[in-house]
Amino acid sequence: ILTQQLRHRKLDVIISFGKKTPEDAIPIGALPIRWIGNNNKAIAQQQPLPLLLFEAPCLFRSTGLTALEKVKRKWRPALTSGSVAGTWAAAQAGLGITIRTEMGLPPGCIALASSSGLPPLPDIEVYMLTHKKTPPPAVKRLTSILHETIAMQLQEIRMKSRKHGERSRKAKSKKLL
Repeated sequence: ILTQQLRHRKLDVIISFGKKTPEDAIPIGALPIRWIGNNNKAIAQQQPLPLLLFEAPCLFRSTGLTALEKVKRKWRPALTSGSVAGTWAAAQAGLGITIRTEMGLPPGCIALASSSGLPPLPDIEVYMLTHKKTPPPAVKRLTSILHETIAMQLQEIRMKSRKHGERSRKAKSKKLL
């Protein structure tokens, strides 16, 4: 819908996710797709796995469902929503697990560690699209500010994920000893 609005010049710039950055896009970076829930890690062990899904078509949804199919993990839709805010609220309330990046992660939600038993998920590209190759100065400035701000957020998320991964590996090592 956003790309249609961009094509029809109702929007000047959009931020998007994809498996690959399109040639006409402005690349920002990549983030891991994560299984996200609240602090109740037992939700990830439920059979079938209760999922909080964004309406199809959704790249996060299809990526998570494909990963679950590969490991033959049963799941059920606990919620299907057209609202990211609604999906986050359901995750905060402990109704299930959602599939997103940590970008915009609200309080009360956490990215589940690899020790949760859920299959690994790939990275996703983050990029901007504009409807003109040479946008007006105001749009060019907005694009620059957005790029800088989002690139910093991506860097912070990746650093946090690395630290979280190091703590998980250390905890596993202690258990093995």
